Amino acid sequence: MAAGIVRRGRLRSPCTARSAWRINGQEHQVKLGVWICNIKSRRDKLSDNQRAALVALGVEWA
Repeated sequence: MAAGIVRRGRLRSPCTARSAWRINGQEHQVKLGVWICNIKSRRDKLSDNQRAALVALGVEWA
């Protein structure tokens, strides 16, 4: 997620956003927007540590 913020220059992302990531030499399509939408809708179920990690990344709603 942090790399996505660096790439886009912001955290907000539409739910349809996809990014190509190279992992171990293979390209993968990552649905960053879907992940952000899902985690936002489930924020009440996050642990304090998970919420703190999101806040450290600049997530305003965490």
